[in-house]
Amino acid sequence: EDVRKLYYEQIFTPTVAIAEAYLIHWTQQRNIKTLDIQLTIHSVSSLMMGLMIQNIMGDEVLKSRWEELPDFVTNLLIDGLGHHLK
Repeated sequence: EDVRKLYYEQIFTPTVAIAEAYLIHWTQQRNIKTLDIQLTIHSVSSLMMGLMIQNIMGDEVLKSRWEELPDFVTNLLIDGLGHHLK
C-alpha cells in the first residue's frame, strides 16, 4: 500500500485527533478564547514537519540549535510574533 496513505491513516490522523482533543480540553480549562482547533492543529503540525524536514536536509542553523527549538517554538506560538518585535 502507498506509504503516504499508510502514514496519513495510521500516524497523522490519530495524532491529530489526540491533539485536537487535548487542545479543546486545554482551552476550556484555561478559559481561553475559542480557537479554530482544526486549523490550529494542522498549522502547528505543518510547522513541526517543516522543521524536521529542514533538519534532515542538513539545515545548519537548525542542526546547530536543535536543542533550543522546543522552547523557542513554544514561546513563539504562545507569545506570538508581536511579543518578539520591539
